[in-house]
Amino acid sequence: MCDENINLEEYRSSMLAALSTDPADTEAMAELMCADCLICEDNIKDLGPSWRNTPFVEEILRYAPRVAESGQTTLVANVCERVADTLSYHPRLTLRLMRQQRMALAMEALPDNDDLHVLDKRIDLYERNIEAAGR
Repeated sequence: MCDENINLEEYRSSMLAALSTDPADTEAMAELMCADCLICEDNIKDLGPSWRNTPFVEEILRYAPRVAESGQTTLVANVCERVADTLSYHPRLTLRLMRQQRMALAMEALPDNDDLHVLDKRIDLYERNIEAAGR
C-alpha cells in the first residue's frame, strides 16, 4: 500500500495518469485503490462527512475485480473492509464493498473459512435491512 506520508492527491493523480497510458496496468489500479482507501479514512477523521467518500468507493469497486484477478486478493479484501468502515450511513455502498471483499476472500480461501462465514452473515443482515427499508 502506498506510503501514508505522501501527498495522496498527487499520488492518486499519478496513478490515474499511469492508467490513462496503460488501462490494463493492475499495479496502478492496486495503488489507486490504496490511495482511495487512505483518502476515505482521512475524510472521516474528526467525524467528517462520509458522503465525500462516494466517488472513491465507486472507483475502488470499478478496479477491485481486475486487481483481485491479478492475484492481489488480500489487498482487495483489506481495502474493501477498511473503506466499508468509513461509510456510516451508506448501507448499499457498504453492501457492495462487502460483496467485493467476499469475492476476493473466496478466491484465496478454503470453503470452510470462518472469515467467509462471518462476512456472509453480515452481508445477509445488510441485504435484509435494505430490503426492509425499501418497503
